[in-house]
Amino acid sequence: MAKAYDALAHVIALGTDGNALDVTQLTDRISGAIKSLDTDPHYRYELRFGAGELPALPARNWLVMSCISGDGKEGPWVIVDIFARCAQSVIERPITVSGTISAGGDPAAEADMKAFVEYGTPFNSAENATEFTVDAPGGLGVGPLKGTMSMMSLPDVGQDKDISVDILSPEGIVLATVELTRTERTTGTRGKRVVLHESHNVFTLEQQWDGDLRSLNRRLAFGSFAGQPVSAVASALSFLSNCVEPNSGRMYLRHTPPEIGVTDPSWALPMNSEFKGTLKALQHICMLLQAIQTHSRQLVRFPSSRFCTPENVHEWEIVTKLIAGNTVTMQYAEGNAVWLELESQVDTLIDGGVTLPLVATIGEVSIALGTMVATLEGAELIDCRLTNGRHMHAFTTTGRKVSYRRVTASETSGGK
Repeated sequence: MAKAYDALAHVIALGTDGNALDVTQLTDRISGAIKSLDTDPHYRYELRFGAGELPALPARNWLVMSCISGDGKEGPWVIVDIFARCAQSVIERPITVSGTISAGGDPAAEADMKAFVEYGTPFNSAENATEFTVDAPGGLGVGPLKGTMSMMSLPDVGQDKDISVDILSPEGIVLATVELTRTERTTGTRGKRVVLHESHNVFTLEQQWDGDLRSLNRRLAFGSFAGQPVSAVASALSFLSNCVEPNSGRMYLRHTPPEIGVTDPSWALPMNSEFKGTLKALQHICMLLQAIQTHSRQLVRFPSSRFCTPENVHEWEIVTKLIAGNTVTMQYAEGNAVWLELESQVDTLIDGGVTLPLVATIGEVSIALGTMVATLEGAELIDCRLTNGRHMHAFTTTGRKVSYRRVTASETSGGK
């Protein structure tokens, strides 16, 4: 099919002769190229064009191969999708890939290759670790070449992919529930593999089991859940913390009665010390942010990791103490001062106290939580400056201390 390959090359080279093409001319040339490709008795061809990130593998009937030209990162790309005209096509004119894959002595690569063979787990070979030849129609065959091979799962995840899982105590009490979606399903020489994705991307769970169902392995990993409602994140984390012995799991199709679901006593998920430490830290953050949420109509979303530093967590701990009605006393370092933004320039603080807005900064969002009173005993003004329209004042205090408390609703309304 040299003619088909020449037509493809012609399309890829559109506009490279220095003559700009308008939309109509471009469409005409592409249409002509596609017609010239439609002479193969076994396969038909479709062309896709774009730039930047490559699209996902399409779920199309009879699609047997996709050939990509371009890096799929920033520049343009062209994809040729090859469809079998009938079931006999792949028999009379098979598409084959032959070659060798080397792990290069890397134990992790060897484990990935083994998982692919046994369970169909997707993997990427090391750079130039694969030598292969592709025999394909339309002049699209290549090789022998050295490169990187990526093995991925097909988009067929089956029907009824949305499920729910309850964690039950030994007494049958529901301790936690999550909604999961089956996103991958593969098969290998040893058994099957399924990937379950938590509905708010808090975690993914990969399950591998042998054909006789006697052996089950689970792998647990946190997802990227920044921006999700903190209540939803907290619920998913609570589920994980309850996936321990002697609790059991109950799985059922979403929107069906939980009572007739399948009970599984083996829902004690594998968690190493690092995973447990991360889980505990995330739950502490959720506890603080949920406390803030109870005092705000504004939706509190879980921040990205760069906004979950120890300093951020310490700030949220202080805020939660204040909204709980506690007085927080803090001591600043020797040689420093307390900087306050006031409405106008002042020379002193009346009774050593000043009313300030109480705000929790979560990520790039500020959550207003009323007002607070800062008490500075023995306050002495040592600096005052106007910065970007803000009146900033620096005070020293007795014992280098300053106390904060939240203004109550009765104080705000003038009550006693």
